[in-house]
Amino acid sequence: MTTQGPDPLGSGTAPAEGVTEQHTAALEEAVRDYQSSMIHYVEQTLPDRPDQAQDVVQNTFLRYRRALLNGKEIAYPKSWLYRVAHNLAVDLNRREGRSRQLDEGMPQLAEPSTAATVSPGPAEMLTQNEARDVAMRELRRLPGDDRQVLLLKLIEGLTLREISDITGDKIGTIHYRLNRGLRALKNRFKALDMIG
Repeated sequence: MTTQGPDPLGSGTAPAEGVTEQHTAALEEAVRDYQSSMIHYVEQTLPDRPDQAQDVVQNTFLRYRRALLNGKEIAYPKSWLYRVAHNLAVDLNRREGRSRQLDEGMPQLAEPSTAATVSPGPAEMLTQNEARDVAMRELRRLPGDDRQVLLLKLIEGLTLREISDITGDKIGTIHYRLNRGLRALKNRFKALDMIG
């Protein structure tokens, strides 16, 4: 099994009492499918402490293992894992006495793909970087709930159902926040003459 960072499964040790092959397979599948994207999400959620993202994700997988061992039925592992990781990040901020709320930190946009056949010139790159900086500044100005939904949908690529499971809000509320956030960004970009 190939994973990034510390191995939350503790490979090389004998299975603990009560651990079945089904538990082990479910945990290995979750680590394989979600570990990398969860680390990225937690790094963006804890912008001042990205080095602690792996610890948060490892603790999330330990809780997942414990839940499986206790017989908990987890219908949507991805949503469950993201929700636990988010809650652990919130708890980390509280324990460390941060005065800022968790949602004040915003992720950096991914770098443009280098797979393009024609590389942009220096002027185009400067324009792209300026536009990205403005977009991030305006995104930070959105209300926290709208920012969280935009982060999970646009950057992490989660479905409305998954976002609903993570936040505990109804899908209609998630849809409303997504549209309200996108509308607000569009209006801000128009005011800045970034779009027509």
